[in-house]
Amino acid sequence: MPRKKTDNVTEHRVTLGDWERKHIELAQLAKSIKDVGTGVGIGAVGIGGTIVAYKIGKSIYGWTENGIGDELLKAVGVDPDQAKAFADSDILSENAPVGNPFYVIGLKILGL
Repeated sequence: MPRKKTDNVTEHRVTLGDWERKHIELAQLAKSIKDVGTGVGIGAVGIGGTIVAYKIGKSIYGWTENGIGDELLKAVGVDPDQAKAFADSDILSENAPVGNPFYVIGLKILGL
């Protein structure tokens, strides 16, 4: 059944004062802080869970003793011997091997 055409339109307008605007800004700031905190928390749980899973796997299966750590390094394109030399060297010395600083983080996680 067709609807009847409207014969009038009523417009409602809400005007906010200074007090309302100030409190809306505070609510928006609180929501932004909550959203950022949630994102950081999810990332931290993901990284922490990965590290814990690695440590559990290492303690149960002895991953690094079986060469799986070397296989992981090869998978990301790093020579395990150079990675070990880089981890053992003094990074600030002149004769330290040149490498990507992210390898150090990977080596620490892998326990090398």
